[in-house]
Amino acid sequence: MAPLDLTSSSVTQTFQPNGTATRIDGVIGGQPGTVFTTTFGDTIGSAAGQSAVAQTGVAITNAAAPVRVQLSNPLLVGQTTTQQVINGTPFQVTVTGTNPSTFQPLAIPIGDRGVCGSAGVSGVLGSGGALPAGCQNNANVANVAVGGAFTLVNTNTPQTILTATTDIYQVTGTPVVRIGTAHPLGRIGALQDLDRLTDRILGEASDPGFFDIGDRPWTVFAEAYGGYGFLNANPGQYVPGARSDFGGVTGGVAGAPLPGLMLGWIADVSRVDMSTNDSFAPESSRLDLMKTGPFGSYRLGDFTVALLGVVGRGDNSTRNGSQEVGGVASASYGLTTATGGGQFSFDLKRLIGTSITPQFGYQYARVENEGFTETGNPLALQGFSGSAQRQRMWLGAVWRDEYEVWNFRVEPRVYVRAMNIWGDTDASMNAIFATVPGAGQVNLAGPQTEGWAAQWGIRVRVPLVAGVIQVSYDGQAGAGYNSQVFAARARFSF
Repeated sequence: MAPLDLTSSSVTQTFQPNGTATRIDGVIGGQPGTVFTTTFGDTIGSAAGQSAVAQTGVAITNAAAPVRVQLSNPLLVGQTTTQQVINGTPFQVTVTGTNPSTFQPLAIPIGDRGVCGSAGVSGVLGSGGALPAGCQNNANVANVAVGGAFTLVNTNTPQTILTATTDIYQVTGTPVVRIGTAHPLGRIGALQDLDRLTDRILGEASDPGFFDIGDRPWTVFAEAYGGYGFLNANPGQYVPGARSDFGGVTGGVAGAPLPGLMLGWIADVSRVDMSTNDSFAPESSRLDLMKTGPFGSYRLGDFTVALLGVVGRGDNSTRNGSQEVGGVASASYGLTTATGGGQFSFDLKRLIGTSITPQFGYQYARVENEGFTETGNPLALQGFSGSAQRQRMWLGAVWRDEYEVWNFRVEPRVYVRAMNIWGDTDASMNAIFATVPGAGQVNLAGPQTEGWAAQWGIRVRVPLVAGVIQVSYDGQAGAGYNSQVFAARARFSF
């Protein structure tokens, strides 16, 4: 009897690890999707992993700009496994055998019986018709008669299966605070400094007492002032609140060349410190300012018109950031300032018997900054030169009187008024990241200082033989800003 010919095929699989990779996804808290993804062939704790984490942090910061984010540590969120199958060169294995049973035929079933991986194998059918260990039959069920023989030709294909594992980490940037607020704060501080100077000079020039110089047509004066204020935060834009501390000295000279006409010149030196109340990445601005210009007033009966024009120059030194966000960035650059305004007053004393003076005023102010480049932080900003301008209008009244106290004449003045501010009230400006210029422009904005506000103040004067000494207090609430100002002034006529 001729041997039964059978054919089959098999696969020899060898599994090998193919290394571990790591993927890092960068996301911004509260926003859908991934803003950055990087994959590298090492663990998260390796040098490559540290570099990738830093790269992810930079990408998140750029994507979140102009809001500064707090970066989380990498968090393992998943793992994926991939396999690569590499087929080798197939080879044939021939298996021969017989059925030794003298009782019944045995069947060679279909199905995997292992891998027939060694050439020259021979043997007999065992219990259940199993082929010799490591072989399989892909054809139909074949019966081998009692005493019959078979020949199995097995084609074997070796396969190498490479298994790779990728750990997936996530770095989350939680929005905390707007970046670069120190620079708009400098603009706001310079504008508010012009406001304070305008209020003091126009207030003095509009006062009828300023003209009571008798036969002394010239007046010199000096004033020292200081105070503090608070700017409101804007949480919706991640703009922090800020504190303002300021002080300075004003001096001037004035003369009365004609009846009712007063002309003068003032000079002012001041310092303004602005600092945010954010602890994660605090920012600050220090302004050193000098201003000078003419002022004057004209009184006709109970009507008075006062005017002021001032220009100035200053320096702004800023700091922003902390070690937690990679370091403190600093910059220093110049500013120019200018303002002009006027106030119209009408004394009602002859009409109502009490010295109440309604007042209406207007002021325009402008600040121009030079360009700057921060240093000290991987995300240092490079800002462009630009300007911010705003306008104010107010309506109010002054009450004044005089009393005899210990042989001195004491003249109190109290005023209240409503004020409206409009224009570039958040002093926003544009910048780029100095080390990542391709990231696009970043909008820098400060606290909002627009709208209506209330102002009030009190002055107490004591006339001397040839002059006046005065102490004063001024307050403001509204338009995103609350402040207190204290001053002392001496004026002498000759």
